Amino acid sequence: MIIKNYYEILGVSYDADSTTIRSAYRELAKKYHPDKSKNKDDTKFKEIVEAYEILKNDSTKKDYDRIYNLYFRNYTYTAYPTYPTYTTSHLIIKIALYVLLIIFLIIFIDIIKNIIYSTNKTKTHLKHNSLSKSSYKK
Repeated sequence: MIIKNYYEILGVSYDADSTTIRSAYRELAKKYHPDKSKNKDDTKFKEIVEAYEILKNDSTKKDYDRIYNLYFRNYTYTAYPTYPTYTTSHLIIKIALYVLLIIFLIIFIDIIKNIIYSTNKTKTHLKHNSLSKSSYKK
């Protein structure tokens, strides 16, 4: 598929506004119109009309700009947000934070286990003491 550079065909810059595009189209249309030019070949005029039809409408211009950026400006377009690339120092800091988080979670889980175990141990200890006291009363 051959992509035409409509900005180059109309002789305007990429960031040209609609009035600049319209005036460039009118000037080129007068120059290359088959009825007014000496050359009766209308391919250049058809290219100019095609370029103007795409660039005059904002929605089609946005669609074309995506394609233009891919093919002529070597930009990448994604429908999804791009995520930043990390340098080595960013990755080291990120890994260190994950390691600290894991250490914190291990300590936290250990503390919770000790609390649960100590309350269960106390309850069972009291339970055994109460049984032993009741057996003495009989």
